[in-house]
Amino acid sequence: MLGHNSANDVDAYKEVIARFKADADQYTEVTDANAQFIRDHVGYGGKLAKEIDATREALKKPHLDAGRQIDGAYKPLVETCDDIVKAMKRKLAAFLDAREREAKRAADEARRKLEEAERLAAKAAEPEDDPFLAATADAVVVDVKAAHAEAKTAEMQALAAGRVSSAAGGFNATSLKTVRKAKVTDWSKLALHYLNSGDLRATLEKLANADIRHAKGAAIEIPGVEIVEERVL
Repeated sequence: MLGHNSANDVDAYKEVIARFKADADQYTEVTDANAQFIRDHVGYGGKLAKEIDATREALKKPHLDAGRQIDGAYKPLVETCDDIVKAMKRKLAAFLDAREREAKRAADEARRKLEEAERLAAKAAEPEDDPFLAATADAVVVDVKAAHAEAKTAEMQALAAGRVSSAAGGFNATSLKTVRKAKVTDWSKLALHYLNSGDLRATLEKLANADIRHAKGAAIEIPGVEIVEERVL
């Protein structure tokens, strides 16, 4: 192992690896005459990689330890704050949702009243022999204007019901929004849908290989998998 703590280790290892690669490149094919030498190079390369990785770990360890210590002190504080915020957001969302629903209900009712007032106004505008209806025409017009104003106010309130501004003032406001997310109802169909996804295939293959390793040579059956043997060093 080189200096183990020296910043010059990287350059030194680069030189060692360059020589190792030059030696390895000489063996363009494996023969009975060079198989043992190649085997020795494989062993040397493996040890060299372990040595370099051990150096990396040794140099990194103090920083990792310091990072873990800092994380241990500060992460719980961050998580606690996040939990408090999430709880308050759930309460605020429930409140705004209920207020928005009520405001929309009131707006719908105001629109219904406006439509009724407009219907009555249209009827009052028709020629009538009934003196009572003629006398109430002006009052109906007033009712329509009032219904218009009420519907407009209710509509504006419905638009604002899902928002809340800061107590400190300003123009920034927090509002409800609709998001779409998956709710899985059939895992088998979902897996089939994403079967051609490279990430899913890699994950499934990884799971299968893990089960095969855990079997330690014992017979094992995995649906959709053929267990093959490969000779490796």
